[in-house]
Amino acid sequence: MLSGRLFQQALTEAIWATSLAHAVQTLAGSVDPSRLAAATELLGALREAAQAAREVLVGRDDFRNNYTPG
Repeated sequence: MLSGRLFQQALTEAIWATSLAHAVQTLAGSVDPSRLAAATELLGALREAAQAAREVLVGRDDFRNNYTPG
């Protein structure tokens, strides 16, 4: 795992990020897109952090997770 990175609290973040993404998707056709800008920026930042952390783990050939022993 990567201490201090997205994966430190991955399950919690995945739960609320998924809920936020669902809300953005639901509202996308109903509201002015500018009103969703902050949420979409946050989701983009989460995606970038997850991708960066994954690249580090793959680069280290480290495929451990919270559910299997290291």
